[in-house]
Amino acid sequence: MKATHARHDVRRRLRAQTRAEHDAVDAAFAVSPHWDDTAYRTFLRKHARIVLPAEAYLARHPDFADIPNASARLRAEGLAADLADLRSGVPQPMRLQLPEGRGGLLGVAYVMEGSRLGGRLIARQLAAASPHLPFRFLDHGDALADWASFLAWIDAGEWSDEEVDTAIDAARDIFSIYAHLGGAEEKAGAA
Repeated sequence: MKATHARHDVRRRLRAQTRAEHDAVDAAFAVSPHWDDTAYRTFLRKHARIVLPAEAYLARHPDFADIPNASARLRAEGLAADLADLRSGVPQPMRLQLPEGRGGLLGVAYVMEGSRLGGRLIARQLAAASPHLPFRFLDHGDALADWASFLAWIDAGEWSDEEVDTAIDAARDIFSIYAHLGGAEEKAGAA
């Protein structure tokens, strides 16, 4: 018999056991409210390298549709449109090796959904100084309502110890890749 976790315990574990990686992402993607088009384009291109394959993973996962408004949560289209507005193509997505099963879905979705909250804050900071920038990706959907319904989905689930451990590992992996990309310089001449 597999052990299941009490309500709210899963998200507490996810938050606590990925805190260091989350903090590293925040540091790597520190935003200046005085960014120009070039700096913002670089920021979006870095996000595209991980968001596109992570969302593709979510979209093809058999349990993704169980998350409320699942398909409306995907932001790849808005990200591509913002890059086009900034006269940039979409960069080559990273090749991610993500775990199968509900645990992998939970971990990847946890990071993607949390990034929507962060995106909304970043959009507000940038819009104050640079309202001409496109914000379809960062300002996508109703981040607070979507986060609340995502947490309700977590709380309603019965998660085994193995699934929670897999979710934590998957979230750590995604956060670590984000942090690496945030600190990496983009190659000159990238489309």
